[in-house]
Amino acid sequence: MPPTPRKPLSSNFAQLREHDEQLLRLGVLAERYFAEDPNTSLLKLRQLAELLAQLVASNVGLYGKPDEGQYELLGRLRDHGILPREIYQLFGEVRRVEGTIGRVLILSPRCKAGIINPRLVKFSLHASINREFIALYLRSPLAQSFFTSKIHGGTMDILNLGLLRELPILLPALPEQQEIVRRVEELFAFADRIEARLATAQKTVERLTPAILAKAFRGELVAQEPNDESAGALLERLRVTREVTTSIRKRTGAKSWSPSSPRKRNTGPTYE
Repeated sequence: MPPTPRKPLSSNFAQLREHDEQLLRLGVLAERYFAEDPNTSLLKLRQLAELLAQLVASNVGLYGKPDEGQYELLGRLRDHGILPREIYQLFGEVRRVEGTIGRVLILSPRCKAGIINPRLVKFSLHASINREFIALYLRSPLAQSFFTSKIHGGTMDILNLGLLRELPILLPALPEQQEIVRRVEELFAFADRIEARLATAQKTVERLTPAILAKAFRGELVAQEPNDESAGALLERLRVTREVTTSIRKRTGAKSWSPSSPRKRNTGPTYE
């Protein structure tokens, strides 16, 4: 059976040909693998963004060294005003979309032995260290900032045991670690309750708004005088009044004034 012919190059990336053939190839591969192999598609898209940033930096004389991280390169292009804020954020989203730097999982003691994925780092702790305390610290802005400044990789951010060993950790005594974990979990639970109440209040407001408007037009929000006309009767009277006024203006040739119409300014009496 003859092999299935390759699809022609997509026009979505055809404009890249005049800039760099490698850009075109990566763009076409990202699109080609989009449906059948999303991971490969994402990898090619990240390679495209990385190469594009390098070419831009080279054209403006800001390219450093080949092994420089994408994070540092994008930051320099942003700081020199080459990348607008929106474009810098877009590059960052493409760069981070696959990364899970700093995501922490505490393995159960009942977890069976297996092969660790190369993108994961597994380490064990001394008995005097609370696992939940370390997990909270690794998720903290302090640790995340440290990881962001140290991570490296060609097409993917890489975190290894060497970098983890460099991470500074202020380690209190075990009872204090346990108390910190307890208080943090207590605050998280409180935040969850507040968020749930807010969601409930928003749903209540969404239901009340149409009901309040309906009552307002029916004249049911406040006590009504027996002789007061209903909102429907008022609207009907206004409609009739408008029709009569329009008919009179058509017969007399009078023009209605609108806020956009020129208005003669009263300057007061003039003395000679």
